[in-house]
Parts: sequence; C-alpha cells; structure tokens
Amino acid sequence: MKDIEAIRKEIDKIDSRIFDLLKGRLKLVISTLNVKETVDDLTREDEIFRTISSTCDTEFEDKYIGNIYLTIFKEGKRIKEIIKSRKQDGKKKI
Repeated sequence: MKDIEAIRKEIDKIDSRIFDLLKGRLKLVISTLNVKETVDDLTREDEIFRTISSTCDTEFEDKYIGNIYLTIFKEGKRIKEIIKSRKQDGKKKI
C-alpha cells in the first residue's frame, strides 16, 4: 500500500496537468468571442454532459465530473461577459 505522501505526489502531478488543460481551455473559450455573438451555448453544454455520462463508470464519477463542468461553464460565461463588457467600454486589457 502506498503511503500518503506518495499518493499526494501523484495527485500533485495530475493537478499540474489539469491546471495546464484548464488554462488552455479558457484561452479557447475566450477565442469563441471572435466567432459567435452569444455567451451561452446550451446545446454544446448538453453535448458535453452526455459525453460525461456515457464515459463515466459510476454515478459518483458522473456527479463529480458533471459538477466540475458546471463550474467550468459558469466561470467561462462570467469571464466572457466581463471581456464583452470591457470591449464595449473601450478597454483593451483583459
């Protein structure tokens, strides 16, 4: 059995990958502002939730990952709204 420090090191490695992936995802989400008018795309969100449900092995995984994505979507929309507002006000810096 692994000790707690070994488990934490593995978690830290995974967290580092997650951070990089989330930063990359946010950059792409922001870039959608140049392509579409609306901030919401509920069809796309539903598609992602269906993918999550179909790939998760347990109800716990489905809830865990689904709740994380709810936050990802909410924060992405919030940031896009801030950027849109700043552009309308003539501010360039994000």
